[in-house]
Amino acid sequence: MKISILHFLSKASLLIQNVGRGDRGVYQCLVENHKSSAQAMAELKLGDTVPELIYTFIEQNVRPGPLISLKCSASGSPPPQFSWLLDSQPIMDVSLHHRFAIGQFVDMSGDVISHLNISHVRPDDGGLYKCIATNSMGSVEHSARLNVYVSAKTKQ
Repeated sequence: MKISILHFLSKASLLIQNVGRGDRGVYQCLVENHKSSAQAMAELKLGDTVPELIYTFIEQNVRPGPLISLKCSASGSPPPQFSWLLDSQPIMDVSLHHRFAIGQFVDMSGDVISHLNISHVRPDDGGLYKCIATNSMGSVEHSARLNVYVSAKTKQ
């Protein structure tokens, strides 16, 4: 059991072993007897941490089509910000960036989820895609290829 209450004479203590980010939050203690009651609260805050990737997209072989979505998610404190690159170039510098949409949000557990949507996928959208999660403590990155194939029938 990760959380236990230790009793020493007339005092009790809360012990949390192997503290992790899931243990962050406000803890409340309430004591009472037949004459009175008292309560106290304490907040457990954790220090800043380097981003850690939780989910990453995989290499894909696709045909030209309407939409492809790449997704990365990361944890960290403070929450990381994502940037996306295609063949070592920031996505927003790509000349046809109007077909690229990047979004990110923080989910209920505090993880940051970022996605890159490419509408009307074309053969020249193929390449090495990279997501980079960065905060004040550092960064972590992932890359994988998107291969867009055109069949011989389509080329004619």
